[in-house]
Amino acid sequence: MENADKIWEDKNEDKKKGSELQNPQESQEFTTPIFLEDIATYGGTSIEELARSVVASIVDAARKRPEFEKHYRETYGIADQQDFQQGMNVFADRRIKEFQEHFPRKQKEFKEQAAHCLTFARQHGYIADTRPIHIVITDWFLTCGKPNLTGTDSYDHRTGVTFVGIDRPNILLAHELGHSLSHTQTEKGSQRVGFSIFEPLGGGEEKMHGCQWLNEGTTVLWENQSVNDRSTFSQRALEEDFYPYSRDLAKLLLEKIGVPEEILFKAYFGDREALHFLNDAINRRFKCTMEDLNCLTLKLDIKWAKSILDGQPVTIEILETDHTSIIPEKEQLARIFPNVIIKKELTKRMSGEAVGKESVMDTNS
Repeated sequence: MENADKIWEDKNEDKKKGSELQNPQESQEFTTPIFLEDIATYGGTSIEELARSVVASIVDAARKRPEFEKHYRETYGIADQQDFQQGMNVFADRRIKEFQEHFPRKQKEFKEQAAHCLTFARQHGYIADTRPIHIVITDWFLTCGKPNLTGTDSYDHRTGVTFVGIDRPNILLAHELGHSLSHTQTEKGSQRVGFSIFEPLGGGEEKMHGCQWLNEGTTVLWENQSVNDRSTFSQRALEEDFYPYSRDLAKLLLEKIGVPEEILFKAYFGDREALHFLNDAINRRFKCTMEDLNCLTLKLDIKWAKSILDGQPVTIEILETDHTSIIPEKEQLARIFPNVIIKKELTKRMSGEAVGKESVMDTNS
């Protein structure tokens, strides 16, 4: 198979030359407006009102379930001898003060990070233009007061708003802005955020599909390149293995299909030609679509995934205890990769009683 990197370079050589002639001022400053506000202003209320709502909700829950009070006292540092509601009010007042003190500095830092992301994406040819960037600085405690407000560290594709916690490092904002900047519209009118597609079903409902791990893995690669300070992945304080696994799996996929990272990013940010090229490379190598590869998240183990992509024999068990949503993914994995063998665990029953186990080896047809 001809190297995909070489194919892409040959295909785009003339286009790049034409682009250079048409855009002589590569250093032109990005003019996309960047708007930042705090969570209270965004919610049409005050920080004090948010805090009061949180305290009222927690106190009410503690009254209904006394065992919750012990948990809340430990979480918010309220002594056993102190009145619970009074202790919650003290904690809330302290949280308000800290938020207000830190907000001007974080507003400046986050705005600089957003400007850096925009400039970085434009200079690398990932985006040509974008909608205004709307960032809401949130707080893990204060957002509990309004159930309709999105929590920290997320991009809401419905509103186009990026939410980030006031105590988060810049790399978290860079991550969420990756989702924001990769938000485009498909030819069929669905919303595309990176490699995730949100298809409207009517009545405000929507269906999400696409390749989730490749979407998040590419976003993690992006955040590491676009962060403007020395904040690192480890400062995200995430206990999940999904993000580092997705990042490493994305890099492994590029290696296996012979596609450079530049094409991955262009496809992620909505370049239709790059997206077609990426999908075509996946289909040539694995005879499947990008979305079909979602089944590679069955086990968050990069060595396991590498064994599968390398064509090494891998056995997967289908157990009686498997959730019904897991079995199709295991079967999908075996359909795509001939080296994956399904081992089914069946129970023989006689007169309604289990009498033994039988293992059946399924090979791919």
